[in-house]
Amino acid sequence: MAPLYIDIGVAKEDAAMVLRGIDLIEKNFDVWSKIRSPETMYCKLGDGYLFYHGITGKRYLNNKIVLLEAKNNYRNALSAEDIDSNLKALILTNLGNVYSKTGRYIDALDCYDLALRDNPDFGLAIINKGSSLIEYSSLTNNPFSFIHNVYLHYKEASKKDNLGTEDLNNINKWIEYLERKYGKYALNKPHESELTLGEEVTIEGFSKLFCLMNKLYLNTCNYCQKCDSAIGDTILLNGMVSEISTNFEDAPYLKFSSFLNEIKMSYVSSRLYLILSQHAYSNLEFIDNTVSLVNTLSYESQNINIQLLKDAFSNFYNILDKIAYFINDYYNLSIGKTSISFKKIWYLKCKKNK
Repeated sequence: MAPLYIDIGVAKEDAAMVLRGIDLIEKNFDVWSKIRSPETMYCKLGDGYLFYHGITGKRYLNNKIVLLEAKNNYRNALSAEDIDSNLKALILTNLGNVYSKTGRYIDALDCYDLALRDNPDFGLAIINKGSSLIEYSSLTNNPFSFIHNVYLHYKEASKKDNLGTEDLNNINKWIEYLERKYGKYALNKPHESELTLGEEVTIEGFSKLFCLMNKLYLNTCNYCQKCDSAIGDTILLNGMVSEISTNFEDAPYLKFSSFLNEIKMSYVSSRLYLILSQHAYSNLEFIDNTVSLVNTLSYESQNINIQLLKDAFSNFYNILDKIAYFINDYYNLSIGKTSISFKKIWYLKCKKNK
C-alpha cells in the first residue's frame, strides 16, 4: 500500500499523500524490500522526493534537502546488481531529471544516454533528453547546433515501432514546436560540423581530439562537440559577487579572479601532462634515457610517459586544495590558511551532521 500512496499522490498532485507514502516506506524499508526489492523501493523513495519537489516547489523537508534525498535514493537503487533493464532505465531517467532541475544538464544528459543505452525505446528518456538539450543550449555559444541535434533526435525517435502512444504523441508535439519556432527548412537542412582539428600526429591536433573525446575542455559546449565552440577553455564564473572596493590593489573581485585564474591555469597545465603522456608520436625518451635508476625488484615501470601521467594525477588532485582556498576566502569560513584543504571544507559539515 505504501508505494501506492506515492503513485496516487503524484496522479492527484496531493503532496500530503506522497509524504505519507515516503514515511511508510522509510519506517518499514526492510519489510517492503522483501515484498518487492531494495532497488525498487529506493527508486520509489526517489520518486516520492522528486515528485514532492515538483508538486510543492519546496527545497527542504524536515531539515532534508528534497532533491538531494531523491538523488541519494536513486543512486542507492543503481548500486544493486542485476537490475531489470526497464527499472534501470527509469531510475537513470529520473536521476537525470533531478540533475536537470538543479541545472546540472551535463550530468542529466549522461543519465539519459545511459538509460537509452540499456533501453533504446524508453520514451521518457528520449523526451527528457531532448528537453534538457534545449535548456542547455541557451548556455552555449552555438545554440542552434544543439537545437538541430534535438530535432534529429526526436525525428529518429518518431520512427520507432516500440514507443507507447503517449510517448509518440509527446515526441511529435516537440517536433511540431521546433518546426514552428525555427522553421522546417532550416531544421532539415544538413548542418555540417564546423569543427576543425588539424592532423592527429601533431601535438596540437592530438590535444584537440583528446580533449574533445574525453570532455576535458572547460566550456559550455563540451557535451555537443559539433563545432569550434566546443574547443577551448572559455567558461567564466559570471555570477561571482564581491564587495566594491576603491582600493585597486585590494579589490575583492580582482583577488578572487586571480584565484580562479590560478585554478584554471593549473588545470590546463595538468591536462597538458596528461596529453603528453598519451601522445604516441612525441618521442620523449631523450628526457630520461640518461637517468640512472635503482632496481628495487618491485617490477615497477619507470619512464617519462608514466611519470607524466603520475604528475598529471597529482596536479589534478592538488587543484582541489586550491579550490578549497578560494571557497574559504570567498565565503569567509575562517579556516587557517596553513591548514586549509579540500577535504576539510567538503567533509567537515557532513561529519557534524552525523
